[in-house]
Amino acid sequence: MKRCKVIAVVLMLLLTAVCTGCALLPAGVTVSADVPDLPAEFFCLSNQHQWEADAWLGVYGGQLYYLPQCNDSMNDTAFDGWLCVLEDGQLVKLCRPAGGERVRIIGQSGCFLYYYDIRNGDDGDRLYCYDLPLRRETLLATTNLSNLSLTVFAEDGSLYIPLYNRHSGEPHRFLHIQGDRVLSDNADAPGGIALGNRVYATAGEGVDFREKIVCTDESGLTADVPLPVASYRTLLPAGDGLLIHNAGYSQLLFRISPDHEVTPVFSAECMSSSTALAVTEDSAYLSLKRYAGYNDIFLRRYENDAVEGTYHISLTDFTPVKISDAIYSGLYFFGGDYLLACDESCSVYVLNLDGSVRATLIYVQER
Repeated sequence: MKRCKVIAVVLMLLLTAVCTGCALLPAGVTVSADVPDLPAEFFCLSNQHQWEADAWLGVYGGQLYYLPQCNDSMNDTAFDGWLCVLEDGQLVKLCRPAGGERVRIIGQSGCFLYYYDIRNGDDGDRLYCYDLPLRRETLLATTNLSNLSLTVFAEDGSLYIPLYNRHSGEPHRFLHIQGDRVLSDNADAPGGIALGNRVYATAGEGVDFREKIVCTDESGLTADVPLPVASYRTLLPAGDGLLIHNAGYSQLLFRISPDHEVTPVFSAECMSSSTALAVTEDSAYLSLKRYAGYNDIFLRRYENDAVEGTYHISLTDFTPVKISDAIYSGLYFFGGDYLLACDESCSVYVLNLDGSVRATLIYVQER
């Protein structure tokens, strides 16, 4: 009889914890209470371009939001594919975005997270936003989206998301979105980033998924910025100029100076590469994983590779300095004296700006 009472009490406690929203961590997932000070709201453009990150991280209302989508089944946990919030040392599940389908994160603006269902069915891509404080998902549109690295985050908090264009040679049209409303489903391309008397923008035409960087001078003439091949490109303000993240291969980072000179900043010989880039007020941080070729059908890393790792790049002299052997698939900056980083296991770390690990915030142990 006593044993039955004990079991009943345990079951009641477990049920109470679940009903009150306290996420009980499954085996292999550990959450630290050592959370850094987080802002109520913070926008950093490089946070919106973590295309290779295994976990999305966002901040709103002083809370950290976490959406892991691990590609490695060895790190697949009960949280994989769930949008979660970190509360009182616990991960609390909010929802499975898009009804539980795998999603591609577009980015965050204010309290809204934007993503789409990557199934890409016959009816097109389903575009959603999630209101973080209200914990409400809204289907915004069902359409055919194009290369999301062309997405523009405007100063007023709205987004311009590119639409697929079947007619090669014609410029992309855009969905213009503000909050949870579609303002236009056929908007013109927004303006780029001004540097002196010229404007730079990421652009693509037709079905060309390898976007380009274009420059428009004061007379209105537009020309492509000459760059080596890339799997995708992003353009970021950095110091007194701009940085181009030329991802996917060897020549990875370029600077556009105030006098419009384009110079290489970081390169690493390889057949292909994966990188994460964060840009703060005075520095850039690049994390690199590279491949030498194929071993049968699988990509092959370099043996005892001293080049892989995480680098600090001053936005004053643009000299890369290796600060860690650790490799991260996502690097996020939310102000302050730290970065948040995720790795391929979907673990999350608080990094000091010298590359050392201050705390392991979420640890996912391989099974």
